[in-house]
Amino acid sequence: MEMESSSYFRDEDLRLAQRLIESLRQDEEGQALLQQLQSSTSTDPSIDQALKTRLQADFSTEVSGGQVDKIVNIAKANVVQFLPATPEPKKVEPQNIPPSDVEFIGRELEIETLHQQLKQKGKVVVYSEQDSPGKTELARQYAKLAWKKEIYPGGICWLQGQGADLGYQVLKFAKSKLGLQPPEDGDLQSQINFCWSHWLEGDVLIVVDDVSDYQHVKFYLPPREQRFKLLITTPQNSLDESFSDEGFEPLFLSITTNKLKYLFIDEDDSDGYIFTYAFLIITILFLVCSGLSLLASYVWYGSDPWLQEFTEYGWIIEFIRTIIFTLAEIYIGFIVFSNELREFFGLGNTLPEYIKARNFIRIVMLAIAVATIIIVPYYHLDLAPQKLANVWNSQNPKNRVLLESNDGFALYKLPYLCYLPYSLINYIVVWLPVSSVTIYAAIKDSIFLNLYQRKIRDKQVKIALLNQHSFFVSSKKNICQKIANNFTEFSRIFVGRIGNYTAVFLGINIGIGFEVVYGSKTLAEMAILWQNVGYFLCIVALLIILLGYRFYEKSLHESTNLLLEINCGNIDDFQIQNSVTRFIRRVFNTYFNLYLGIIITTLLLIRALLS
Repeated sequence: MEMESSSYFRDEDLRLAQRLIESLRQDEEGQALLQQLQSSTSTDPSIDQALKTRLQADFSTEVSGGQVDKIVNIAKANVVQFLPATPEPKKVEPQNIPPSDVEFIGRELEIETLHQQLKQKGKVVVYSEQDSPGKTELARQYAKLAWKKEIYPGGICWLQGQGADLGYQVLKFAKSKLGLQPPEDGDLQSQINFCWSHWLEGDVLIVVDDVSDYQHVKFYLPPREQRFKLLITTPQNSLDESFSDEGFEPLFLSITTNKLKYLFIDEDDSDGYIFTYAFLIITILFLVCSGLSLLASYVWYGSDPWLQEFTEYGWIIEFIRTIIFTLAEIYIGFIVFSNELREFFGLGNTLPEYIKARNFIRIVMLAIAVATIIIVPYYHLDLAPQKLANVWNSQNPKNRVLLESNDGFALYKLPYLCYLPYSLINYIVVWLPVSSVTIYAAIKDSIFLNLYQRKIRDKQVKIALLNQHSFFVSSKKNICQKIANNFTEFSRIFVGRIGNYTAVFLGINIGIGFEVVYGSKTLAEMAILWQNVGYFLCIVALLIILLGYRFYEKSLHESTNLLLEINCGNIDDFQIQNSVTRFIRRVFNTYFNLYLGIIITTLLLIRALLS
């Protein structure tokens, strides 16, 4: 019982001593006493007396006379343990890189190049072919990565180049991030010079973003010391002489392949879609008009010479042809090449790379349309009736009817007059638009593939140059993988582009097959000629896109050479996976239209051989 009581009093004395120390922290007098208590290394009677006085004043009801000395001694012996731990001051990082939510992809090689340029030259200016956020984001991503890798122990200072407060931005950074206190009695320039001369040791990166005029900012920039690395971004599309005069190394940012592959994909255009639906409705109305024109020429006003020449049921064959052509136009023009259709008629966003091709094809299409409007009526109302009369009179000499007679108009001209709307609709509304849009799409895709291949080649050149140094962003293995991935992406896009033309290939085969089996029975020589011209233009479109294969081969050759130069492994596997045989196999495995088209082509060849 006595041991338990003694333990209780010891614990109570310890608690009172701790409370005493805590009470001293509540006022200035007590805090001063704590400082004396912590700094005193010897027994100081005045401190003991002050502690006793404070203990008796604050805890008189809890402390008896015999406990005072004991509690004071406990407080003095344990003052450090009783005081709460003083938090270490938060370390201020010497960097002010602004945050960003921008998704940044496809610029690893530019970051590698930028790092090597800063390492060798010390001054780099970044510019691009168009005003875009890519320059600022490139600088930001490089600064973040460099800070993470501790490339610049002297700090990374980010400054805004627009405005007149660049010098004050330098002062603010030096004071808040470096703890410098430049003399207040000096002017702005002298204070900035003080900051540069007293900057942290080690390499320093100074980023000045969005500099329109270098002459306005050069006075606030760091001195020509090797440890200060200067990175400037500018909205200029072509650099003025001030940057080259100051020894800046230029870094030009072209559009990335990740953005380039969307060049042929337009943004949503409500007006364009309204046009598409309107054009579709008009096409269907013209289809109805074609049917009425055929009924008039074959059934209502069909003469014996006409029916002898084009058969009694020729209107059914002709209407089936119109349906085939219209379905082909709807599928190819409104589904496969819907973007190109809107662009071609001026209701879609056309990129500058494609405007020349589009305008050229527009001019050709307009010339053909004008020629059609002139030639087709002349043929139907003059040449064709005369030829029909000659054939009929030569085969029926006893029932000769001259074209110039009253009956000649009804026998020879009237059926052709009724047939004229059908011809114009098929040529101008159906055949001409789908042929023109197909050729435009083929030229557009060929331009795109050429641009994409050139961008990949530019990347490969940069990799070859950077291979002489140690990589800053990626390892050698990752660079090799990136080269292979770049080409794989190009191959995938090329296969996707070819896929659109498998529908054209199938449509041509269906059309030719129909004409060979049935349609030629109802076509005059001139109609056969015009129809062959239409098929020829579609075949030209196929040849244009197939010629784009040379870009595939060129890119494959360059990628393989680069992999060899960097000494990457598995080059044989890369060549096998991207060989011509594998490429053709991917195309056939992806698009069933090719099989149907080849089957129809094979049947037509067999029929031609047998006949």
